[in-house]
This record gives sequence, C-alpha cells and structure tokens, in this order.
Amino acid sequence: MKRVFQLLLLVAIVGLGYWIYSMIAVNVNAENQIKEREKIVIEKAQVIRDLVQAYKDSRPDKKYTTNWDTITEFAKSGYIVEKSEIYDENNLDNKAKLDSIRKANPKWKNERVDSVSVRDHILKHVGLDSDEAIENLRYIPFSDNKEFQLDTVTYVMGTYKSHLLRCHAPYVHFINTEEY
Repeated sequence: MKRVFQLLLLVAIVGLGYWIYSMIAVNVNAENQIKEREKIVIEKAQVIRDLVQAYKDSRPDKKYTTNWDTITEFAKSGYIVEKSEIYDENNLDNKAKLDSIRKANPKWKNERVDSVSVRDHILKHVGLDSDEAIENLRYIPFSDNKEFQLDTVTYVMGTYKSHLLRCHAPYVHFINTEEY
C-alpha cells in the first residue's frame, strides 16, 4: 500500500510540475509573440511616418496627408529633395577653399541639391520597393487587412503651433487575443 501511495504521489508531483510548466510556457510564448509582433509593427509605422513626413516636406503648403491613396501614389512616383555638403566644413584644407569661394561669391552655398525618388530613398532599404509592397504598406502586419490609423493634431501652446502626425495600430489588431 505504501508503494502505491508513493507512486501516486510521484505521478501527482510530475503532473503538477508539468501543469505549472505549461502555464508558465503559455505566458512566455505570449510575451515573446507580443514583443516580436510589436517590433515589426513599430518598424512599419516608422517607415510610414518617414514617408508621410517626406510628403509634407515636399509640398509647398507643408501639410500632412492622412489619405492612403495619396501616400501610396507619392511612394510609387514621388520625389524628394536631398541636400548635402559639397565640401566638409570641418576639414582644414577645405576651410581655405570655402573662405576664398565665399569671398568671391557671398551668396554661394556649400550644398548640393538632388532630386531623389521616394521609392529609392525611403522604401528600397526596407524591402518595400515593389508596387504590391507599397500598396500593402497601409495594412497592419498580422491583422486581417486592418489599416494603420493616421491622424494629424495641431498642438497649440501660447503663440507656438506644432502640427503632429500619429500613426497608430491598436494591439487588438495584431496580437492574438483569442489564444492569449
């Protein structure tokens, strides 16, 4: 009888150990899934934010857009202006050149202005250079084709006005809330 009791106790201990392990494993898996998905969604939201900021900077009225068709068209065929230095101003050899150029022409600027495709500048380095990838940019990863929410806000503090853009993806759209 003592042997049977010890065997049952051993089975109960192993069963409880497995049950506790499985409960912890579910939480760890849920946490890992949330972190992984959150990272991917944040990276995509940052690309969208950069794209919308580039759109705003390229416009004469400097206004944001929250229209996905406009953003998609800009991503496919838009251009942005990219400025860069011609001479490194911190290089002592260039300092003398710059001083003589500025003396001869006071309106001269030490910058090169290039027109660059949005597709090449913003989207290509993150693997979004195909038309299909650009079309799907609006959708939150791991969701059932739910779109990112784009909002603009004007923040007023005294006489200072700031226009802000928010690119938002609710957790319930990309986290498996049924399983976890």
